[in-house]
Amino acid sequence: MSRQKRTALLHVTMPRDHTASLLNAASSEALAAGFDGLEVPLGTLPGFADQVLQIGASSGFRVAVVAAMCRGTDVETVLADLLPILHGAADLGASCLNLTLAPVHGSDAHAAEHVFGSYQAALNFAYQLLRQARFDAEATGVALALEAAAGGSLLSPVELRELIDAANSWAVGACVDTRRVRRVGRVADWLATLGHRVHAFRWHAVGPVAGDEPAVAGEEEGHDVARALDGIAYERPVIAGGPQGPAALRRALEVLGWVPGRPPVADPPGTAVDCRQEIPPVE
Repeated sequence: MSRQKRTALLHVTMPRDHTASLLNAASSEALAAGFDGLEVPLGTLPGFADQVLQIGASSGFRVAVVAAMCRGTDVETVLADLLPILHGAADLGASCLNLTLAPVHGSDAHAAEHVFGSYQAALNFAYQLLRQARFDAEATGVALALEAAAGGSLLSPVELRELIDAANSWAVGACVDTRRVRRVGRVADWLATLGHRVHAFRWHAVGPVAGDEPAVAGEEEGHDVARALDGIAYERPVIAGGPQGPAALRRALEVLGWVPGRPPVADPPGTAVDCRQEIPPVE
C-alpha cells in the first residue's frame, strides 16, 4: 500500500537567531517522536536561506523538505535566489522545495514588500518561473512544489493542475496546505484533482489534542483526506505542524490513517527548541 511508503515530517518554525544547536534539538525531538525528519521554512529575509542551509550542512540534522517565499515578482531576480536554494537543499538530502508566490494586490498584500498587480500577472510569473527552474530541479533531484491557494492566487486545483502540466517536468508539482486550501474548498477535492502532481501534503493541527484524539477540523474531513491520499497512491511526505507537541502530532497522523504506524518515543526533557509554537501564516 502507498501509505507504507509515506514519510512523516515535522514542520518547525525557525527563529531569526537560529543556531546549529537549535536545529539539532528540533531534529532530535522530531525523531524521538517518530517523525522521519523536518520541513524547515527558509523565510524571506535576505541571506536567511543561505544561513540555514550552511548550518544544516555542517551540523547534519535531517531536513527532508524546505519551504521558501519568492522575494520579488521578476522572474530573473527570483531565479537568482531560488537556484542556490535548490542546490543547497539537494546537499542536505531534501526531496522537495515548497515555494510560495508573492501575493496579489488586494489579497493579503498589505504587509508584503513585493506584490503582483493582477492575478494574471501572478500566473504568468509562475509559468515562466517553473519553465526555467525545472532544469535545475531535475538536475538536483529536488522537486519544486508551488504552495496552493496562497496570496490570492492559485485558487483552483484545476488551474494549478494545468499550470503544472504546462511546465512539463516530473520535478514540478504542488504542495497542498490544509490551512490555505480550506479557505477556498475541500482538501480531499484538491488532492483528487491534482493526483500525482502533489509532491508535499502539509497539515496544520488546530486546538488541543486530548489523549489519542487528533485535532482536525472534523472526523469526516480526516477520513475524506485519508481516502483521497490512498486514491492518488500518495507516497510522498506528510508534514504536520501546530501548537501541539511532536509526539501528539505524530500520533494524530497515525490515528488519521495518513501515515504508517510507528511507536513514538516520549519527548526528551529539556529540549532547546520549542516546536510547539503556533505557525504564523506566510501569505
